[in-house]
Amino acid sequence: MIAVPLHTNLHPGELEDDVCLGAITEEVARWVRDRDPEILALAAPHRTTASLIEELRSRPFLADEGNPAETPKVDACSPAQ
Repeated sequence: MIAVPLHTNLHPGELEDDVCLGAITEEVARWVRDRDPEILALAAPHRTTASLIEELRSRPFLADEGNPAETPKVDACSPAQ
């Protein structure tokens, strides 16, 4: 299930962002819950959550070029992210 906040004054696109980010968050939570090997390898060098967050935020932004071969994609986003 995708959690969607119940806003009373939505602006165009606002709900779509909440649905998209909610779906991405759920996908990552599933990887963590299932102990995905790539997630474990990413987290292993970090002693704290703050350290992991710092590394992730330091990485360069990669623009989505719309290549369907790039994975994973979340269909709840438009276009899929």
